[in-house]
Amino acid sequence: MIKKPFDVGDRIEISGLLGDVIDIRVFQTSVLEVGNWVGAEQSTGRILNVPNSAVFRGFNANYTQGFPFIWSEQTIVVTLESDWKRAKEIISKQAEEEADKIESEVRRQIEAMRGRYAIRYDHLRPTVYTHIADHGVALTLRYLCPARKRRGFAHLINEGILKDFAREDSITLAYPTTRFYDTFRETRPTGRGREPLEGVETSA
Repeated sequence: MIKKPFDVGDRIEISGLLGDVIDIRVFQTSVLEVGNWVGAEQSTGRILNVPNSAVFRGFNANYTQGFPFIWSEQTIVVTLESDWKRAKEIISKQAEEEADKIESEVRRQIEAMRGRYAIRYDHLRPTVYTHIADHGVALTLRYLCPARKRRGFAHLINEGILKDFAREDSITLAYPTTRFYDTFRETRPTGRGREPLEGVETSA
C-alpha cells in the first residue's frame, strides 16, 4: 500500500478478477467488474470487494497507471487464393486511420511515462504480421488502443475492413471446412479396382 500499486479510477487485475477501482479502504478494495461473461472487457455491473491482503499474496496488474493504452491483436484469415497483399494493405489502412486519432495523446503519455518507468516503445504504429494457417493466410493486426475502449476500437476497424473487403473480388475470408469423400461416387470401377473420376477432387 506504501507503493500504491493502484489508485481509484485505475483498471486492475488482482486475484484473477478484472475491474475498475472505485474505492480503497484499510482492509479491502472495491472494483467495478469488467469482462467475465461480458466480451472485450466491458462492465458487468457487479461490484467486487477484494481483500487488500491479495495484493501481497499474488500477481496483480494495472492497465492504466502511467500509460492508459494497451496493445491489442486480432487475426483475420483470407483464403490461399486471395490477394493477401491487398488484404494486408486494407487492414493496415483501417488501423492507421484509428491510430491517427490517438497518436498525439499516445506520444504525450509516452513522454510522461518515461520520467517514471524504464519503458521504451520504439514502434507505436499498427503492424500486420503474416502467417500461413491450415485454412488460409492469417493476417494478425497489432495496434495500440485506449485500455477502456478496446471493443469500440476493434469494432471500428473491423467494420472498415469488411466494407473494403466487400469491394474486392480478389479477397475472400477463410474459415475451417470439412470435406467428406465418398469412395463409391467419386471413383469408377476398373479391372484393377476403382480409380478417381476426372475433374473430381479426392483426398486420402
